[in-house]
Amino acid sequence: MKVRISGYHLTYHSILNVGTLGNELEKCQGERVRFQGNDRILQVTQDDDHILGSLLTDRGHKNFVAIHTETNRLSRGTLGEKKNFGAFNFFLLCKKKDAGIITSYRDAGGPSFVFGVLAMIGDKALRTSLQHEIEQIGSGITRQQRTQLIARHEPPSLRWVEVLGKEEYHAALMRWKRIRAVEVTFKAASKQAAFVPADDDSLEDSRTRLTFKRGLSVSRAIETVQKLWDLSKKADAETLKVDGLDEWGLNRRVEIDEKIPSLFGELDHDAIVANPTSFGAELTNSFVLKHLKEVVRQSPAIFG
Repeated sequence: MKVRISGYHLTYHSILNVGTLGNELEKCQGERVRFQGNDRILQVTQDDDHILGSLLTDRGHKNFVAIHTETNRLSRGTLGEKKNFGAFNFFLLCKKKDAGIITSYRDAGGPSFVFGVLAMIGDKALRTSLQHEIEQIGSGITRQQRTQLIARHEPPSLRWVEVLGKEEYHAALMRWKRIRAVEVTFKAASKQAAFVPADDDSLEDSRTRLTFKRGLSVSRAIETVQKLWDLSKKADAETLKVDGLDEWGLNRRVEIDEKIPSLFGELDHDAIVANPTSFGAELTNSFVLKHLKEVVRQSPAIFG
């Protein structure tokens, strides 16, 4: 089984930057965090440029099927007492640029399983910060002040958009169950919205978003994405984003980048499990995270 490496552009809440989120993640180390029906165990460390982490998922089931290597006969086995199947993800968040990179495979889920946990912890920090500011004002707080504070601390604490290379986006989207919308962002100077006066230079960008009808085939939607991609090269577009449901039915957003030639790479599942550094106490020694740091180093345009 192959473990996929994928990169993301990240957007943090205005009052919760990557450093603050890293500190909140460290507070949750070793604890079981419930997310989307499974327990997750987080391990985090930091260096000058990155937040490095692993996320173990307790899958909650004990039975497995084994195959005899000579006769090919199948048998059912059961794990020992107090043991469940585990799945894993590794992640790296960059401090110099709002970007990150993760590993994922089918049993461990995709980006919503990783960033969803991080965002849940970040959302909790937002609520704590909100309560602290309300207590600082005291009993004299007005309804208007409270409303403004709540709006200022409104989740989500983290958003993520996967970055796909031009060569791989077609194959990735073909695995999706549904494409809901595509969005193109142009430089305002080259393509302003129709209602903006021609001499108005106050806008930084102009966005076109197309939403597809329910039931439209993915292949048909991809044709539209392809046309927009060809158009974007001529129209000096800054980004082309696709919003939809992936092969597991989970919300997913991707951003197509012409500068990325292909996948960030893959690792072998069995090699990760067999390597003693993978899940060791010292994350900095993990060969997986060392590999991710090298991938980040080789892609400065994305990861800084």
